[in-house]
Amino acid sequence: MQFIYIVEEKYNGFTIHDILKEHFGFSKLMLKRIRLNGIVVLNKKIKRMIDTAKTGDKIIIRTDQEFNDIHSFKVNQLKEIPILFEDDHIVVLNKPANLVVHPTFTHPDGTLLDILSSHTLHIATRLDRETSGLMVLAKHSHAHYRIMKFPMKRIYIALTHGIWQEKSGIISAPIKRDPDSIMLRIVDPSGKTAITHYKVLAESSTKNFSYIQYELETGRTHQIRVHSLYMGHPIIADGLYGIADYFSDYESDKFVPAKQKDIVRISLDRQKDFKLLLNHNQFNIDQSLQRQALHCKILGFHHPINNEYMKFETSIPSDFRILTDKIDIN
Repeated sequence: MQFIYIVEEKYNGFTIHDILKEHFGFSKLMLKRIRLNGIVVLNKKIKRMIDTAKTGDKIIIRTDQEFNDIHSFKVNQLKEIPILFEDDHIVVLNKPANLVVHPTFTHPDGTLLDILSSHTLHIATRLDRETSGLMVLAKHSHAHYRIMKFPMKRIYIALTHGIWQEKSGIISAPIKRDPDSIMLRIVDPSGKTAITHYKVLAESSTKNFSYIQYELETGRTHQIRVHSLYMGHPIIADGLYGIADYFSDYESDKFVPAKQKDIVRISLDRQKDFKLLLNHNQFNIDQSLQRQALHCKILGFHHPINNEYMKFETSIPSDFRILTDKIDIN
């Protein structure tokens, strides 16, 4: 792969090393790899990293394939996985629900990464299996490094049980892994900082559910799902942090660990209202969807190479319409 750059006035007299560091944001490791195994061309002449350049000069950097994972390829085009943008560095897609993103012990193959390409793809934004929506994948480690270096805008939509008293606000509640579970996360003072901004977009007073926008300030595992439950408004059809767990003893044969039914997972001042949601109407609403009602609707970030700000947006998932058609949503 190669990087091409015409030197701007602000970099006049800089070394090639410093230009690459400032303009492309190359890491120390990347710069070392280029210096040892790549090729540096300045105005059609082979140069060293310590050589200087002036305004208008053309710099071409060629990486060594043996020592870098940077190479050009296209991901597979699949109808069920819409590709919104693709170049030599990144892929932006709209992930369908019920698709595992990367191989795990329980899902060793048939994952999103397997389906898209046999080449290595780096996950810059991770979504749970049941969560749908926008994702960005990097095609090489430098693109991944650059994307993760800057804040991203991540806005989700969700359907939650109950009517929120405060129609907007900030949920600041630290999250950690439950010490007795591999998957479960809980709010705990000893956890890592977790901040979620929320806003009620619409609600149904008759059906007692809400349509919520969440914006992540931090990105802890299961953050939105954990915070929703903590606020006493679990996401509809959430199998790990949802309302159905509290009905399991008499509604189904599903075994649910006691910790998933523990009322202390809800904030103390929300527990009374949460208990009012434990009725058959809410249970039936929860069963109306086949997956947790969470979707990444908006994604914004800086392109890892040209630094251009990119923003993508998707529409409401079709399966949400089972409930959203009952309320006024744009």
